Amino acid sequence: MKDTTSSRERKARYSLTGWGLTPPLLFIILRPSDDIVVELQNDGGLTMMVRFGKVAREQLDMQCQYASRYVDGRNGDPCLGSGLRFEGDPKEYHSLMIEAEDVPEFVKRVRFVMKNRLGN
Repeated sequence: MKDTTSSRERKARYSLTGWGLTPPLLFIILRPSDDIVVELQNDGGLTMMVRFGKVAREQLDMQCQYASRYVDGRNGDPCLGSGLRFEGDPKEYHSLMIEAEDVPEFVKRVRFVMKNRLGN
């Protein structure tokens, strides 16, 4: 029997838990505009990348162009992306992605710097 469930309905069945998806991952249909992209690796594992703009807006309350400066330390900002997994060039911030597991650490680093800059 053919599944006639729409992509939107199918995605609604799965809840987001933090930055991870509830299994089964392979039945989720993703479009290029989706914020979470699941990539199948050569070794059979899955990598979950999150669009950096989503992290900047929702976790840091910043525009992507400004938050991306912390990835590589541009314009006098500290480099906070060291040791974290990103895909793309931080200068091309609209296409930048971050490994879902690295999001909490990156957010923690940026918040720490911003808190210290404000003297709080």
